[in-house]
Amino acid sequence: MVRFIHTADLHLDQTFKNLPIKDDYLQYALSEATLNSFDNLIQTAINEQVDFFLIAGDIYHGARATLRAQFAFSNGMQRLADADIPVYMIYGNHDFDADADHRLKLPKNVYIFGVEPETKYLSTPAGESVAITGFSYDQQWISEDRSEAYPNRDTLVDYHIGLLHGDNSSTDGQKRYAPFNPSQLASHGYDYWALGHIHKGQVIYENPAMVYPGNIQGASFKEDGAKGALIVNLAKGVPAELEFIETAEWQFQHS
Repeated sequence: MVRFIHTADLHLDQTFKNLPIKDDYLQYALSEATLNSFDNLIQTAINEQVDFFLIAGDIYHGARATLRAQFAFSNGMQRLADADIPVYMIYGNHDFDADADHRLKLPKNVYIFGVEPETKYLSTPAGESVAITGFSYDQQWISEDRSEAYPNRDTLVDYHIGLLHGDNSSTDGQKRYAPFNPSQLASHGYDYWALGHIHKGQVIYENPAMVYPGNIQGASFKEDGAKGALIVNLAKGVPAELEFIETAEWQFQHS
């Protein structure tokens, strides 16, 4: 069995400036909320001693990430490195990697996928082999279905995971965000699809599991309720076991 974190849509430098907040303390608390949720997520990964950590895009809220957000992310990655937890990440439509020179160098435990689908491999402490396939955005909008270029399951590994930041083509009318068809994803034979882009946590396909974990901190009343990430347990021949972990200390709620 492998055990890992699946997160996406961190949006570490979102500002909440569009909210009509007059209370200074509340404004300050919300300005810290996303970074605090990220800190809680990193600590959970360390406490749970997961095998690896997946990020399915939109680490930052914009392509020109703030230094504060970059330092927070880099420090989080270093904490995972100190705990011997590798990180596999892609960039999405918000944090697309058009100019990598302005971003801080990350620790060596972080593996970033390129702009074309590629596969990276790891071996867990228990000796199980895992293949992870994904790609990063290099522009804000991607109209074609990049999942068609994903290879079929590597039969030589114990588990094969797809990492994708995009939207179900049957629900995305504009088809600007790497649209995909769940049936097409399933045809690749992977054991799990770690999705990003949709901020509401949901399972869109059962076997294999195709899952959006949602964002780690709501940014408006449209993103109400608990926010966090997933701990995923994968074992051969059984459905993926999903455990939601709430990391956000602040929630938007309708009265």
